[in-house]
Amino acid sequence: MRSKLTVLLAGALLVAGCSDSIGGKPQSGPPGIELTDTKKEPGETSSGGTKINATGAPVLPKRVGEDAGVVAEDGSRLVTFRLDKVEVDPECTAPEAKEPEKGHFVVFTMTVEPMEKYSDELKHLHAGSFEILGDDGADTLVSTPAANACFPESEQLTRHYKPGEKTTGKIVFDTKYKSGNAALKNGAADGTGWVWEF
Repeated sequence: MRSKLTVLLAGALLVAGCSDSIGGKPQSGPPGIELTDTKKEPGETSSGGTKINATGAPVLPKRVGEDAGVVAEDGSRLVTFRLDKVEVDPECTAPEAKEPEKGHFVVFTMTVEPMEKYSDELKHLHAGSFEILGDDGADTLVSTPAANACFPESEQLTRHYKPGEKTTGKIVFDTKYKSGNAALKNGAADGTGWVWEF
């Protein structure tokens, strides 16, 4: 039976093994995290500093180089991942590269490190699970054929992670925004996840 997943609050929690996390529909959350159903505009910050995605669910703010991750109910790490680099409108290197359909390419270079107990808990880490939050709303369909054709497949982040093997690759978003926030949903029904500003 698959373990219920929880989202780590910060990279330090991954190392320390603390239990502060968000997942499912908890009765109460850790200090500073708002877990109500209060709807806010996409990209707005809640009273506890948590960003809100387009569905109104809270997402945990992360920075470039800061670890995020997923843990099992027993507190053991299943997978760690981080954003290593952000590029806006880089030069595409694939022979079949096309112009962006929506105006801009935003490229995240990410590293994923599955632990020994990993069993596909991060299958949602691809452009189709992100939404880009801008000043005037949200771009929820940022995976396009043009984005997928920007870099050779060998440079793109794979969806097939092997326990114990660290992987680095690119995720390309096709969006009208040159700056904003990229929110990743964790695949759980409550829509919680992570967000990175670029």
